[in-house]
Amino acid sequence: MTRGIVGRRGCLRTILPAEWSCGGGVVVRVEGDRILVALQREGPRRAYTLPKGHVEDGESVEDAARRETAEETGLRDLALLGPLGMRERLDFARTSWKRTHYVLFLDAGEIAPAVPGRAEFALEWFPIDALPEMFWPEQRELIEAHREHIRAAVTRHGVRRQFSRRAGAYARSTSHAHDRDLDLLIGHLRLQHDDRVLDVATGTGFTAFTAAEIARRVVGLDLTLGMLLEARRLDPAGAIQWVVGDAGAIPFGDGTFDAVTVRRAPHHFPYLESAVREMLRVLRSGGRIGIIDQVPPDKETGRALMERLEKLRDQAHAEAYTAARWRALVERLGVVVSFSDVVERTMTFEAWFGLAGTDSSRRRAVADALASAPVQARVEIGDDGSEPRSFTKRWVVLVGEKR
Repeated sequence: MTRGIVGRRGCLRTILPAEWSCGGGVVVRVEGDRILVALQREGPRRAYTLPKGHVEDGESVEDAARRETAEETGLRDLALLGPLGMRERLDFARTSWKRTHYVLFLDAGEIAPAVPGRAEFALEWFPIDALPEMFWPEQRELIEAHREHIRAAVTRHGVRRQFSRRAGAYARSTSHAHDRDLDLLIGHLRLQHDDRVLDVATGTGFTAFTAAEIARRVVGLDLTLGMLLEARRLDPAGAIQWVVGDAGAIPFGDGTFDAVTVRRAPHHFPYLESAVREMLRVLRSGGRIGIIDQVPPDKETGRALMERLEKLRDQAHAEAYTAARWRALVERLGVVVSFSDVVERTMTFEAWFGLAGTDSSRRRAVADALASAPVQARVEIGDDGSEPRSFTKRWVVLVGEKR
């Protein structure tokens, strides 16, 4: 039987084999349109580390990572985003092997003060793509290697949180229930009575409901249970099958559906191309795909401003493709486009904020970004400065057939 003793820095050292088993926390938070990571500076060194420590008897890696993070940084109100990875190295004295399993957490609270009695650990926050010098090279490599995974995990958490709390507002949205983009989508999909249709990121189900007026077999899939509960409430007859699932890992077999739709959601997908590939995977050869998503202006100044405003308004926003980029993507993935158009509608900033439930700090950040933006960029997004302040909301509508 392997016995253990507590070694330097408190990590559990096993006698045979010689290794230390530890749990570490990678804590991130969202500030405006940036992701910050929590690092601690030990003593006078201008080098930083991640919080970590030994896994106690009967303790899971997650529990150890939470406890050590709280003890060393004071951060306690953390949402679990999942395991991040394991790194190994020799201990400081170079006498034993050390293995640390890192867990990714999201901090939604205020930036914590210094921990009483732990003055040697100074907590600081750094942009995830601008890390300082770190004492342990493998910790920096861990963050850098998983940077996109971290961004995706934060986005998915934001999507669930955002749409869970705003499900009722989306269920009451007249634009989501019926608008010109939906009419164009359904009209060009050429659905048949016997078609099996999948509506990805269905939200509160309006696209699925419209498809079900023609096709008798419709499935609505969404990442957020709260949205599907609203959809089910609007579907008392149970005509549609509602499924909790991720657009990036659709829980159906290859070629299951005759038509796949996704409406006003892909800008929330952290890995958009992978999600489109999944939609095409579950679509039979010769089946139709219909895509609607918001698009920024084509010119770079307007595109950059609109993307910044979107991320300031809603942390669940990942990226909106331009109409040209959307068409190039689906054609590269084997879709023969039969219809393409861009629908425009003027939207006030107040209505835009209201749908997302944007808080006052994010509203101020949007106002500041608008005030400092070049005049040409504001013109390109449709903001002429008149009251009530508004912009041009654009959606691309793409319909095509899978080769």
